[in-house]
Amino acid sequence: MKKIALLLTLIFIFNLSAQTTNEKLILEEANKRNITTTEEAISELNKNGITIGQAQEIAKMQGIDLNTFLSNNFGLQKSNINKITESSSDDVKESIEIISEPNVNIKNNKSLNVNIDIEGKYFGYSIFENNPFATKNYLVGNIDEGYLLSPGDELRITVYGNNALTTESKIDLNGNIIFPELGVFQAAGNTLKTLKSRLKLFLGKFYNGLVSQPQRTFLDVSLTQIRPVSVNILGDAVTPGPHLVNGLASVLNAIYSAGGIKTSGSLRKIFLYRNNKLLKEFDLYDFITNGNIDSDIRLMNSDVIFIPSRLSSITLSGAVKNEAIFELKDGETIENLFDFSGGLPSNASLDDINLSRIVPFEKRTQKQNYDRFLSTISYSDNKELKLIDGDLIEVKSILKKRLNEISLRGNIKKPGTFSLTTYNDLKELIEIGGNGLLPNTYLEKVDVIKENMDGIKSFKTYKLSSILTGKIKVELEQDDIVRVYSLDEVEGEKLITVSGFGTDEKTIFWRKGLSVFDVIFESTSFNNVEFQSQLLSSRLDVDSFDKQSGLYRTNIYSFNNIIELKKVYLNPKDKIRLYSKSVTEDLFPTIIVTGSVNNPKTIFLRDSMLVEDALIEAGGFEKYAIKNRVDIVRKLLFSEDNLFSETISHDIDLNYLLGINETPNNPRYLQDQDVIVVRKPKRDDVISTVQIDGEVNIPGTYSFSNFEITTEDLISDSGGLTEYSFLNSSQFFRDGELLSYKNIKQFKSQILKPNDYIVIGTALDDVKITGNGIMNPGIATWNKKRARNYIRSSGGMKKRIESKVILRKNGSSRKIKGFLNNPKVYPGDIILISKKPEKEKSNTNFYDEFSTIFGLITGTLTTILLITKL
Repeated sequence: MKKIALLLTLIFIFNLSAQTTNEKLILEEANKRNITTTEEAISELNKNGITIGQAQEIAKMQGIDLNTFLSNNFGLQKSNINKITESSSDDVKESIEIISEPNVNIKNNKSLNVNIDIEGKYFGYSIFENNPFATKNYLVGNIDEGYLLSPGDELRITVYGNNALTTESKIDLNGNIIFPELGVFQAAGNTLKTLKSRLKLFLGKFYNGLVSQPQRTFLDVSLTQIRPVSVNILGDAVTPGPHLVNGLASVLNAIYSAGGIKTSGSLRKIFLYRNNKLLKEFDLYDFITNGNIDSDIRLMNSDVIFIPSRLSSITLSGAVKNEAIFELKDGETIENLFDFSGGLPSNASLDDINLSRIVPFEKRTQKQNYDRFLSTISYSDNKELKLIDGDLIEVKSILKKRLNEISLRGNIKKPGTFSLTTYNDLKELIEIGGNGLLPNTYLEKVDVIKENMDGIKSFKTYKLSSILTGKIKVELEQDDIVRVYSLDEVEGEKLITVSGFGTDEKTIFWRKGLSVFDVIFESTSFNNVEFQSQLLSSRLDVDSFDKQSGLYRTNIYSFNNIIELKKVYLNPKDKIRLYSKSVTEDLFPTIIVTGSVNNPKTIFLRDSMLVEDALIEAGGFEKYAIKNRVDIVRKLLFSEDNLFSETISHDIDLNYLLGINETPNNPRYLQDQDVIVVRKPKRDDVISTVQIDGEVNIPGTYSFSNFEITTEDLISDSGGLTEYSFLNSSQFFRDGELLSYKNIKQFKSQILKPNDYIVIGTALDDVKITGNGIMNPGIATWNKKRARNYIRSSGGMKKRIESKVILRKNGSSRKIKGFLNNPKVYPGDIILISKKPEKEKSNTNFYDEFSTIFGLITGTLTTILLITKL
């Protein structure tokens, strides 16, 4: 006992940190301090407000296994040490607000969702989906008064009243906090409760009224930052490895900091090791199903949490509260499984539970075709049935069928399901339960459909009128279905159909006294003038249904006798058909106006329509149109010359077209399918300009007067060439495309066309040397030298050259062949040197470079084209 007290006192009095504490140093300090009796050690501890239990905790925090150390060095039995530790405890709790978050490196793992198996979800792993470590909410709350302070914890100390002091101090590695001008105070090893009482005595020496009565100075102590604790989490954690948690963290907190547990990891057996020994085993199902965390332990430095693989996978499905894959320990039963799932719902059937089980390894044989078998069990007889890995449990639902039930359907005011006990008489069921019949009920029939225990259906038919008068009394039975019919269901709906011209096919209800004229008047716009003008008045058909033959017979009537139509009465299923005059006539004749008019179009032909009328309706003549004469293409029918059409020339009377004259001098009336063609002279709409830019004295747009103007003429008209002009680098664009030429003579003599665009080259353009075959690609000033001079000035060529070509600015190209061939280079030219592709390697670089050059040229041309359109 004396040596135990000695060791604990040394740990706290000298505040030995984990970096400096070792067995040899503790033994040396024991001799120096001359603490030889148990009473002296206990007295020293009490002076510092430290219990033996707290001493045990702080020893572990310092990396010392107190029991092993004392057993090895002092020969004291571990059981005695445990008794001493257990005899000391603190029961007082105090709520302390943590002002700020500790400086702990917690990973914010956003992908904490557990894996969901394709056959269902794994039970319990969803608790890690909302990780409190992601927002550090776990840092705020209540901590117990017995929390032991250690290096790294930070305190805020406030003195108020007659005296004032506010300081924040972190406990250093020696366990002290420093008050400037007051001294050093030993804080490590104290609980929050003892720290406050000891600190009050310490500061009372300097501040009057803190310890005297009446008290006029007051002290407040807050824990503002908790020290980090390093733990190792191994096994099937989402992010295994070392993790930092705060000093209040428990095993569950640490698992959260690791992102939770994989579905391959166990929730039932989680091991906590301290100093290489198993300290405790945890079962998270107790927390998940009951909310019990009493067994959780506060962690210390170097603790190891090991998460082994799942013990088993038991699938539960069907009529249960929680369908999932559960993990059961050896010996746990089907009753435990149902408890974990939240119990069974009221609709679960307990007499036919299916158990699918894999044949154990030791019982399998090569002759077996299947290694899984199915059993149907009763829960009441098998509550203690032990489940094994791979079991599939399916709980069925009870039957949905209800006892004491009958149904009423059909042409009833209140159809539905009723109690057999209340309505066992058919008449009462219809009149009271169903609240009577709807109109149009068929009174000759009512069916009672029955179903026996084997599910076989039959029915009995009664006369409904006899049931309602009480002539027949029918008693109903379980599951009877009573069916009442409407007249429409028995006889079919009584309908009339009208279709054809002037109406979409329309169905109306038949009524007695309904005539043909009534239906037509209701279904069409009969009084509309346009409708009557297009209606074939000489015929309408009425198809009447023959009940005996089951066929329709057509009766023909005419609109010329309306009085007769009003007397033709219809029967159910009759069909009326109307026709338009289009059966023999073209109701919508048209003509076409095309050519050089403002709005070419197809026009409906009007009566006595003239050519001039059609032209003005088409918007009149375009600017360059021939206005005094048009052509009319007329279709010929049954021509003796076997001709399909003829062309008629017609002189236009502009005074009639403009409304000056009431009638034309030479009227020509149009016919159906005539085509009026307005023509225009050749080239009257030709664009009459060309454009020149570049090295000319007066660039711009010039007149295109005829088809004999050449490039040389245009250069002369634009003031001639400047001193920097270079014709070999000139560009000639026609219709947006670069027009190539062989030499300057051909360029000058090129005959122009409307809208041509010429850019006179300049000697100020640079020469570009590029390609993957040149040593130093770049740009060189044009200096009248030949191609090989530019190549040498760029460092020369690489080996294995495939091609050498000059891309002229004027759109042509020139290859550099052989050693003696050395063509001229013009301003703006591009010298492209291409290397042969490496074996088994793509020639991406060549094509990339070529695409770059091609894109450069294309971009230039596009820019020029845009300029020409301005």
